[in-house]
Amino acid sequence: MCWEKVRRFFRGFSLLALLTAIGLGLASIFATNQVGCQAAAGSKSEEIRFAILVGVGDYREPRLKLEFIQSDVRELRKVLQASGYDVLTLVDKEATKDSIRTILTDRLNRSNERTVFALYVNGHTVTDSSGEVFFLPVDADPRRLKETAIPVRWIRETIEGGKAKAKFLILDTCYASAAVRDGEALSPAPMHPSFQETPGVYVLASSQAHQKSYVWPLKGHSFFTYWLVQGLKGRADGFAEGGRADGNITADELFYYLRERVPDAASSQLQVEQVPDRIVGPGVPVDIPLVHVEPRGLKETLTEIAEELATVLQLRGRKVVGVLDFGISSKLAAAPLRPSVELSRECANAIEEWLTRKASGKFEVVLRESIQEILSSRGITTAEILPQELPELRFGSFTVEALIVGLLEEFKPPELRMRVCLRDARAPMLSYQLQSTVRLTQDDIPYLETSGTVPRRMKPETPELWQPLLEQAQEVHPMSDPNFPYRVYVLVQGQRRPGKFVGNQLYVPLAPGEVYCLELEVLDSVKRALIESGSIQISRGLEGFWEPILLVRVLVDGLSTLPEPPRVLREPPLAKAIMPAAKDRRLLPAQPTPIDEASPWVFPIKGATRRIIPGFLCEIKTEEQQSGHKVKISYTFNEFRVVKAEDLPQERWNYAEQLGIITVAFYTATPCESPTRSVEADIGTIPGEERKASGEAHTRVRPGELLAQIKLRYISREAWERLKGHQVKF
Repeated sequence: MCWEKVRRFFRGFSLLALLTAIGLGLASIFATNQVGCQAAAGSKSEEIRFAILVGVGDYREPRLKLEFIQSDVRELRKVLQASGYDVLTLVDKEATKDSIRTILTDRLNRSNERTVFALYVNGHTVTDSSGEVFFLPVDADPRRLKETAIPVRWIRETIEGGKAKAKFLILDTCYASAAVRDGEALSPAPMHPSFQETPGVYVLASSQAHQKSYVWPLKGHSFFTYWLVQGLKGRADGFAEGGRADGNITADELFYYLRERVPDAASSQLQVEQVPDRIVGPGVPVDIPLVHVEPRGLKETLTEIAEELATVLQLRGRKVVGVLDFGISSKLAAAPLRPSVELSRECANAIEEWLTRKASGKFEVVLRESIQEILSSRGITTAEILPQELPELRFGSFTVEALIVGLLEEFKPPELRMRVCLRDARAPMLSYQLQSTVRLTQDDIPYLETSGTVPRRMKPETPELWQPLLEQAQEVHPMSDPNFPYRVYVLVQGQRRPGKFVGNQLYVPLAPGEVYCLELEVLDSVKRALIESGSIQISRGLEGFWEPILLVRVLVDGLSTLPEPPRVLREPPLAKAIMPAAKDRRLLPAQPTPIDEASPWVFPIKGATRRIIPGFLCEIKTEEQQSGHKVKISYTFNEFRVVKAEDLPQERWNYAEQLGIITVAFYTATPCESPTRSVEADIGTIPGEERKASGEAHTRVRPGELLAQIKLRYISREAWERLKGHQVKF
């Protein structure tokens, strides 16, 4: 389009740049919230879930002391409380013989057919000269076991006598000779064999009867309890043979998970053997889950996945790793409402960033564009990586030893099921995998392949939020209706390009070498409605009066149109960590950015109904500080220029399925205290010729409620001509 028209449209246009607390937004992607669970499915409202956690490490005698007992109990308490259990803990000085006996007796006497009961025991067990096994409370005297210790026989009889419909006994007792002094008539003994054939009780034990249980100083837990907590958070879901992640974690799923994770960790860290065991008593109900895991949000789940993968990589001594873009299953790709390729890239971005930042120095992360270039050249797709032998992936002195491959498998709004696999380059087959279910929220709607208005936020979010989106995804693209109030056009030389509607998609033709810009329009009808409803934030302008504004986030091929802080430093062939608080961290143009973290443009409501996005903004300079919430600025930007896929920079050319996508999300504006800046104003797009402009910037506003999103796909003229669909001129 002509440069004079850009200047004219840019008068009064704003965009939001991150000039304060750089990295706060990125850091939020890695903030792991407390795990969210609830009681088991079925009669959840009627069930009574109760757990007693007993942990003794601070024994009176130094030779009996155990490490990490308090952290073991603390983390297990968190996950059980979050899953709906009423949890009572007896740790160290609280875990006396009388306290343990009194509380265990009381709780089991009050249990009934609606009770799910769990007992966790962590401490020493020994046997006397007669062969009787005892658990040592904190006040136990090894020389006077019958008077001061608790017979395991009594624990078994008490639990057996309880009327709970499900009884789970979890034992991390230390079978170690340190508890025994020469000359004493006792010896170390495992606890769980005493529960053979105990009716109605499912026993999970930290080791086999002839093995010891060990602690993991690196994690600050025992090996068993560390993985127990991870499993109960959701990692064990679907882990049993033929299992499926459904949110219900059974004791069997937890056992199979522990039986794989604990021996691997103990062997690699201490070169010892520790294999968890189980005893399933007669009449144990197999259909009652130990916990029901409520799916967490996208960011929390990806953080948990990255953390576990990092642990496994360290255990197996893999020093060089790569993360590939997540694939989308063929079943999911055919669904009317499905995740977009922007989500598949964001999943890989989040794990890659976490590994570079949190595991810096432990192993190297090779840039996935470098890996995918080799795989693409050999015709190897993501789906083919798992079953076949990998080619050698060497980059200078670095050889990739493991690949992380994810697959988005099923979406039943709002829950998205994904599988993440670790493909060991030294092994002929898949060596590790995780299943997770993510609960998408309204903030994640821009990651879905749909265009239209977004239902008003409901708290708590309910299934009713998703029904309009399901219906919308099966209808024609909303811009086919000339009265649809939120509109996006592609302009070339000042003229709107025509489009073709194919289902909920809108395709626009562009040719290599063409320079284009984006025109945004909000019709007067919706402006009035938003102002009257109070949905639009009023921002104080330069002249001191208040004006209504919208905020708009714009991505082209997954790249933010505004300068952003890079998530990782890309120094081929490696991805390097960038700390959020780094003083020399710069804002860079055209950065891959999650839609919910992208800096927004400001769309003033007064005056013209159309605004222009001319290209990728490069740099913003404050020219004059004004009163109110605006400043005058100057800035430079690179025009949007179309090139063939093979002419793109190396890090982008092999992502053909992620090219040609324009995403525009419209938001209300919300005031914020910290200073911000919002400036007014098969082919792929790259930054073109640099231009300069001036305008105004809003401060102290951030995106609020998502109102609508529009997605456009641009393709070559030849492909567009072959496309069957309804053609329209705008």
